[in-house]
Formats: sequence, structure tokens, C-alpha cells
Amino acid sequence: MAKALGLTRRGGAYQVRIGVPEELRAAYGGREDFRISLGVVDKPTAQLRAHRLRAEKEAEFASQRCLLNPPAIEHITPALVNAVGAQVYMMVLRMDDDARELPEVKAALGELATLTVPGSALTLSKAPSEERSMLEARALEGLNSSADMSAAIALARRHLISVQPLAQKATAAVGVSIDWSTPGARDVLRRSLEEYRRARADCSRRDAGDLIPTPVEVVRGVDAQPLTTHRMVEVFDVWKASGDNPSAATIRKKKASLAFYAKFSKDAPIESLTTGLGVEFTAYLLGVCVMQKTAKDHLDGVKSLLNFARDKLGWLKANPWENHSVKVKLRNQRRPWPVEDLRRLVDSDLFKSYTLPQAMTAGGAAAYWVPLLGLYTGARQSELCQIRVGDLEDSPEGLSLSLMSDSGDADDGTPGTTLKTESSNRRIPVHPDLVSLGFKDYWLDMKAKGNKVIFPDIKRVVDKAAGEYFSDWFLTYRRQQGIKKRWVDFHALRHTAASRLTDAGIPDSVADYLTGHSGGGRGSARNYKAMQEIRPAMELLKYPELNLVRVYFPD
Repeated sequence: MAKALGLTRRGGAYQVRIGVPEELRAAYGGREDFRISLGVVDKPTAQLRAHRLRAEKEAEFASQRCLLNPPAIEHITPALVNAVGAQVYMMVLRMDDDARELPEVKAALGELATLTVPGSALTLSKAPSEERSMLEARALEGLNSSADMSAAIALARRHLISVQPLAQKATAAVGVSIDWSTPGARDVLRRSLEEYRRARADCSRRDAGDLIPTPVEVVRGVDAQPLTTHRMVEVFDVWKASGDNPSAATIRKKKASLAFYAKFSKDAPIESLTTGLGVEFTAYLLGVCVMQKTAKDHLDGVKSLLNFARDKLGWLKANPWENHSVKVKLRNQRRPWPVEDLRRLVDSDLFKSYTLPQAMTAGGAAAYWVPLLGLYTGARQSELCQIRVGDLEDSPEGLSLSLMSDSGDADDGTPGTTLKTESSNRRIPVHPDLVSLGFKDYWLDMKAKGNKVIFPDIKRVVDKAAGEYFSDWFLTYRRQQGIKKRWVDFHALRHTAASRLTDAGIPDSVADYLTGHSGGGRGSARNYKAMQEIRPAMELLKYPELNLVRVYFPD
């Protein structure tokens, strides 16, 4: 998990400091930061809580920014027209309430009355309260009558511009802003003028003694654009820090999907998304992605974040893109490596004399062992590049390897590991051919040197899969060996192993367990814990055409 910003420890308790953006400090009474106690917990728990609190505060800050700078509306709906009109009506009646109740406004009305009542300027301060009240009421009545008449004339002439300043304040109160050249903006002004005229008429009725209540509150946020909005990046941040503990690979893929969404939508709030916009986003992905499968993966990534916002955060009532999908046409699937390409793979000084490449991306000894491990285990490239010394175990049954997702041990420097799926967690025997080639001796050598990982020279990229650099080297190497077909890549070694296990008569369920497949389409995988159940199956995986001989010998 990424380090939580602002996390500190005082005594036995952790706390997190979250700064208030300078432009929002006035909204928090000048406060510059929040210092929130996380309790006496372990560091991983404190980091998780800190990430969650920061995500919640960032969402709160976004809402405050929305209040200060309401987002612009592109599509004006009937609900928005009604909401702004209702806000205008309420604002006028509240101003009338202030005129009748606030001392400073009543005093101003009294001063206005002295301009229209001869001699009152000299006597107003000494006049009885009833007389002063009557003068204030007459002044207000005159103002209301004049405003009512002006509103009636403006409405009759459809002089919409006259109400625009008040409509502007009303839209801000609702939580949005309007470009008055937007189609539909005239509907907002027309309804605002109608409600202004109705409110002025009701103010005059109040002067006559009628009971006209002021609306208590107009519902804020309409279906066009809610007052409280959330950005997709906020959803991503909370999801990443959630208790689901997504793997680094999953986080990386979601982040790529988020980038496509942000570029397409200009980081539009998730509350503004519509079903129609989902159609446009799907078309956009199909246009920019080379493969349909890639477009499907990115659409699914965004949809999963929207589902998280709906199901876990309650920020959405429904996912408007839930029913959108990309149908992937049938295409050539990866196939096992051809025999001639397998021979080319090991036809070099690397496999004939253990001459390790000098390229930083090769990972030293990994250049020799990782491809062989791929052939003899069917494991994924990154699963093999992250093997730790402690993942191997020797017993009377033989050498075995554990491939699983693990948090590691920060105290002794053992790094964590990640796998693609839960079904990929497995403990498998190390093939006897690998032992004959010296892999057990190599492991013992790394252990004796105090290494925590089996391939210490593999360079890692922060927040990326363990095989990121190695993948670049392997692509270059196989092309140098004349292996240039696009699909004959490292992942195809996985299919090669699975295919040879099937050809040897191994049940799909066993082959799926050995290679870490989920079992979909290849039989139902079961948990083979006993080495004696699966070691005989592993030993049937053979590559006689390679004629491999031992070239590794420990120092």
C-alpha cells in the first residue's frame, strides 16, 4: 500500500494531518488543517484509515469548491428550470421577510418615508413606535407595488434580461452555473421572470394582510447537476485505499482506464453521466484502442469504479453505463510455441554456457532461469520474477515452490508479492529437469548470500508488475534469436506448458492448478495440497527436443 501522506505517530497512536486548500479556508473558519487521531493500531491499519479519511476530505473539499464555483451546465432539463424558478420565488419572499423584520432594513424604510411625508424628517426620531411602524409599512407597500408593476410589465413584454441577475444568484444557490447562450437558458429566464412576478404579487398581498408563507427550503441539486458532485479520480482513490486490497497490477489497469475516461469526459462529475454518454465513451474507446479486447477492458474498468461509487460509497443511485459493453470478435488465440522456435530460444551462449547478458533489463541470472521456469511451470512472467527465497521449500518429497499473494515482512526486508487472481495461489513441485539443471543449487546459493529474492538483479518499477523490465529484455532477446511472430511471446510459454500437460493425459483440473488457471473452460480446478498428488503430473511435462544440459554451477 502506498505511504499515506501526513501520517505521523505520537506516543502509541497514529494521526493524520490533512491540509485545507487555501481557497477553501474561509469556508472552514480560517482553519488550515485537520489533525485526526487514528487510534492505537498497527501501521498498515493506520495507513488504510488515513487513505480513507483523506479521500473523504478530498470529496468534501470538492463539494465546497462546487459551492464556491458551481459547475457549468451543458444540458438544461425541466427539473433545473423548475428548481431555479422556485429558488427565485423563495429569494424574493425572503427579502420581503427581511424588510419586515430586520431592524436595519426597517430603519432604512423609515428614512425613505421621510422623503415622501412632509415634515416627518424632523419628527420621525421623536414619533411614537406605532407611527414609525406605519411609515415603514407605507414605504414598503410603495416599493412592493412599484416592483409588482415593473414585474408585470417585464413579463408582458417578455423582457427576460431584467431578471437575469436574480436568476444567476438562484442557479448558484441550486449548485450550478449557466452560460446564458446555452440552448434552454431562455426557459430558465422565462420561468424565473414568472416566479419573480408571482413573488412580487404575493408581497403586495402581504401588504394587504394576506398570509403568504415563505418556502422553508428549495431542494438543492437537480437531475441535471447535483450540488454535491464527485470526480472519478475520487472514486479511484477511495477504491485503491479500500479494504479489498487490490493488487498493483489491478491498480495499474484501473489507472489506465481512468486516464481514458478523464480525456474523453474532461473529468466530468460521475453524477452528470448519462446512458447516451456511455454509448459515446464506448465508441471513443473502440476508436483509440488497437484491440477490441483492450477497449472492453477499459470500459469494464470504468464501469467497476461506477459500481463501487454506487454500491460502496452511495454516491450514485444507479450506474448509467452498467448495460454498455464491447463485444469482442473471435480472433486467433495464443498457441503453444512451435518446436523450431523453442530450439531457437535456447540456441545461444546464455543457455549453452551460462553467459548472462549485461543489459540492466535482463535481471542477471533471471535471463537464464525465468524462461525455463516458464516452460516447466506454466507460470506468468511476473509471478516468476517476484519469487522470494522463502517461497521455495525442500523436503523428502522434493523441492516445491509457493506462488501466492503475500504482504511480505517489512521488518526483515522480505517484499510482498501479488498475483493476477485468487485462484492463482498455489504450491507446486519444482520439475526434476530444473533441479538437474542446477536450480536447487542456485536457490541455496542465493539463500547462503542472504538474498530475500531469488533474482536480486531484476529491476522493479514502482507500482508496476515485477516483470515490467524483464518483459522488455525478453522481447529483444527472442527477436535476436529470430523469433519474430507476435504471438510467440512469454505468455505463450504458459500455453505451451498447459498444452503439453494435456497431451500427456493430465486432467484439466490438475493442469489448471499447476499453471494457476481459474479453470473456466478447462475443467473445474481443485486445491491439490498434497505434493504426491501433483508431482507425478508435473514430471510428465517434457521438452526432449531442447537437449538442455547443465551449465550453471555455484561459486
